[in-house]
Amino acid sequence: MPRSSASTARSMSKTTHTTHDAVALTVDDTNYVSTEINCSPFFKFVIMYDITETGVLVNNDRLRVRVQFREAGGTWRDYANGPFGALYEEESTTPCNFAVVGDCVGERMRVIVTTDYTNANPAANYFTITCKVSLMR
Repeated sequence: MPRSSASTARSMSKTTHTTHDAVALTVDDTNYVSTEINCSPFFKFVIMYDITETGVLVNNDRLRVRVQFREAGGTWRDYANGPFGALYEEESTTPCNFAVVGDCVGERMRVIVTTDYTNANPAANYFTITCKVSLMR
């Protein structure tokens, strides 16, 4: 007999991890790497991020958000499914609040945010990111 939608909803679970908590991205060409998250028992993830800017950024200033997975003791690999092939936010798109869904394809995951400034003073003109990852099974 098929499960009712009520029992299916009760059997689902979600766990949320903060990966970047209001990080001011003030240095050019720098990777801001989150802690590793154990995602082995989960099937899906949602990355939720908020980006604001401080000062007046120059056109084409941007940052890149990457999700990486690895198996135990393996190599970290960029997740490139759908928007994760090139998930960039530019000064023209901030402030922004996005949630993007993907599949958990490894035992561990992490989120890397990389700055790419072209302005003269990234210490005064910068992005701030807040990012969370929810894992679902």
